[in-house]
Amino acid sequence: MKYKYWLHRMYLSNQEKWNLLQAFGSAERILGAGEEELEDASIIKGDKLQQFLAQRERFDVDREYEKFQELGIGLTFRMEKDFPRMLLHYANCPFGLYYRGTLREMNLMAMVGARRCSQYGKLMAKSISTALVKQGFGIVSGMARGIDGISQRTAIEEGGYTLAVLGSGVDVCYPPEHKGLYQAICDRGCIISEFHPGTEPLKEHFPARNRLISGLSTGVIVVEAREKSGSLITADFALEQGKDIYAVPGRMTDPMSKGCNRLIKNGALPILSVEELLTDIGEFAFPTETIFHNPIMETLEKENLLVYSCLDFYAIGLEEIIRKTNLDLLSVLSSITDLEEAGLIKEVFKNQYIRLT
Repeated sequence: MKYKYWLHRMYLSNQEKWNLLQAFGSAERILGAGEEELEDASIIKGDKLQQFLAQRERFDVDREYEKFQELGIGLTFRMEKDFPRMLLHYANCPFGLYYRGTLREMNLMAMVGARRCSQYGKLMAKSISTALVKQGFGIVSGMARGIDGISQRTAIEEGGYTLAVLGSGVDVCYPPEHKGLYQAICDRGCIISEFHPGTEPLKEHFPARNRLISGLSTGVIVVEAREKSGSLITADFALEQGKDIYAVPGRMTDPMSKGCNRLIKNGALPILSVEELLTDIGEFAFPTETIFHNPIMETLEKENLLVYSCLDFYAIGLEEIIRKTNLDLLSVLSSITDLEEAGLIKEVFKNQYIRLT
């Protein structure tokens, strides 16, 4: 963990860190690698390699890791079991995530919207968040003023789980007036960030924050949004990631509804009632019963069992199935066909599958 923490602190991209780890086998080996070894790996080159070597020389691994441990902040990496698996499917997956609270593997719906929301927006955020929690979903958002905070506060009040993604370090509460909500999420949910502790909430951090909100979610719900807003950036990321986007429609003359109405015009699903929304997303509801003793598994042939066992109640891609099962492409596709015909799995996005039972 100490050496992975060191690699996470280096001024490299997420992909460069991951490629180095794949090439050298461990972060400790990267720390001890000579300049020629690093050059031969052809992952970081030229001036960037020199900058990396200089930073590595200055970084006191033992002292810095000891200081980090004193903060009482959790840290997980993309190769760890508790890392949010939904993020593994997308480009620029974080190499590591800091967190406070409890990371849980469950279906999350993203709820985002205007900071200066209307009374109508507040009512919709509360109603939708309450219904989703009762349906078994967690709420993921950015803990911002307005719709984000209302949705997450409602989830906690209803006894549900919520995950807040920050554009700052997890030890920096932003906005500052949300200290009570921040503590409640730490106690009954989770605060996460890919930014190092102490990082201030700079404007340029929020698009990266928004991509994680959409990446962690089953779908994205936009409650209220102006035509140009951070909520629409989150919706754009969701579109790139193949997620369903839902929007609460509003009056043509209301500037807080123009962004939502524009999303609907461009193909987002309008939320005409909470009941209709739940019907639409109900097939993704996280199971309340354990699946570890599923009697279906006893009836499946070997290859079908391998494929079925590696699936879950959130979407998993074809390449990930092949990697987990060590089967060839044709064998995996044959098993997928058998399992689909048996009504056990479903393709929810292109080459993305979920378990149905």
